[in-house]
Amino acid sequence: VARLESPQQFTGGVYKMISIPLELTDSSPAAQLVDDYGPYNPARWRLFRWQEARNTNVEFPSIDRNFTPGNAFWLVTQSGGGFDAEDGRSVLSGRPFDIQLEPGWNQIASPFAFSVLWQSIINSNLVRPPFYYDGVEYVPNIQVLNPWEGYFVLNDSSQAITLAVHPVEAQFGLARNPVPIVATGERDYLLQLSASVGNLKDTYNYLGMMENASEGHDRLDVPAPPMVGDYVDLSIEENGRRYLGNFKPISNEGQQWEMRLTSTLTNQAVRISLNESSVLPSGFSIYVLDEDEFAAVPLTEETFSVQLGAAHSIRSLRIIIGTKSFAEHASAGIPLTPVEFSLAQNYPNPFNPSTTVRYSLSRRSDVALEIFNTLGQKVKTLVRGEQMTGTYSVVWDGLTDAGNSVSSGVYFYQLRARPTNGGQAGEFRASKK
Repeated sequence: VARLESPQQFTGGVYKMISIPLELTDSSPAAQLVDDYGPYNPARWRLFRWQEARNTNVEFPSIDRNFTPGNAFWLVTQSGGGFDAEDGRSVLSGRPFDIQLEPGWNQIASPFAFSVLWQSIINSNLVRPPFYYDGVEYVPNIQVLNPWEGYFVLNDSSQAITLAVHPVEAQFGLARNPVPIVATGERDYLLQLSASVGNLKDTYNYLGMMENASEGHDRLDVPAPPMVGDYVDLSIEENGRRYLGNFKPISNEGQQWEMRLTSTLTNQAVRISLNESSVLPSGFSIYVLDEDEFAAVPLTEETFSVQLGAAHSIRSLRIIIGTKSFAEHASAGIPLTPVEFSLAQNYPNPFNPSTTVRYSLSRRSDVALEIFNTLGQKVKTLVRGEQMTGTYSVVWDGLTDAGNSVSSGVYFYQLRARPTNGGQAGEFRASKK
């Protein structure tokens, strides 16, 4: 063909993984894209390809691959316009087409100008099904490779794997939706977590307990692909790896997961919803703990919110599913139920020679608890410094900071608590007599 236009739909500023299912006379990115978008200008269009060895996307013109069949690239344009391929021919369909997967993440595509069923590809059983990026989030377990589109595939081994793509077109309408992640065993428990903020979302996150799962990384776990563009990402983290799905053996006491919430947005509240696809074991509860604020996160109708700060768009969470005793052991001291900021009346009152002041912190805070006289002069600092979430008590023995006894009379005590995490604005203040 002299010229063939890509059938994909493009949106300005949105990343799209693209491929060209043709053997081109000139397969260089410049030859195929400059006529559509003009000379390379990152302000107008950008082209990337994932490089596993560097753990990052490499930008044109430093990309080490061309538009050859089976390869895919990231494309983002300001205009949102499409592109066409020039001077190419269809890949011969007389024999399978080989795609080599290096260890790690690979950007691949159907080498043919028609859709190919993933399960029909030789050696596809050695790697996980592809991920498709829909412009907002990754969709896992794709069953069909469509022409002109690109996909992420993970080779989780230490050796290269060759996929042999047979030139057989997938039947129309067959298995075009992703295969859902579901609980299959009688005792399996599966929980889906979906995050959303603004126009961004991360729907496909799964954790749970399964009969066939083992401790550590196994075939049931689903690693998360590298992020791109603007995003909100809720990943499970274990042994330095990010997971979209992570499953542990069934336990009579419970299990726990470390999660990391990240986003390119700041100063936003991320809403996270929970969806159970099986019955929670008897005596078990779900606990969500904010490790940054050292506080329990309240669940309301199977949803909770996490505030991202101006300078902190990363939050660490812990999900515990189990008995209360297991959760108390696994919580690392974080209270299992939300605590409110409060300042209680001292007791005894009046007092001689000492009195106790109690207060509660709903999250980790910089705390100042001070005693003042009726003239507003500070006479004693009882507490100053960072404290974790929880309830505290402190005794005042009637001495000033200088160690002198105060005279009989009326005194005031004031609590000031400013959350240390940038995602929480404001300061709690309370005073009592």
